[in-house]
Amino acid sequence: EKGKFSGAVTVAYSFENPVRHHRDLYVPAYTSKGGGVVVVDVWLDRNGTVTSARIKSSTNSELNEQALAAARHRQTLFRIDDSAPTSHRGTITYTFVAQ
Repeated sequence: EKGKFSGAVTVAYSFENPVRHHRDLYVPAYTSKGGGVVVVDVWLDRNGTVTSARIKSSTNSELNEQALAAARHRQTLFRIDDSAPTSHRGTITYTFVAQ
């Protein structure tokens, strides 16, 4: 089916040792018919920039590319932390709510 779809998207994240907080988070456009939850493994540098991302789990594979693009987006930034590891791993969870 073709058409225009819209819905809400919530974003949550988790980083430990040290805990990191966001400076800015890009919320993806909702362009799929169904909803779902996509968890993305991400790696940050000490400047809080996402250097790598991959799908960890997904309940709707149609949403995977949207979640990966959002995680890699230039607006997805976390706080600078000089004490963080050179490559700091965490997750970003995108919940796409079907309308």
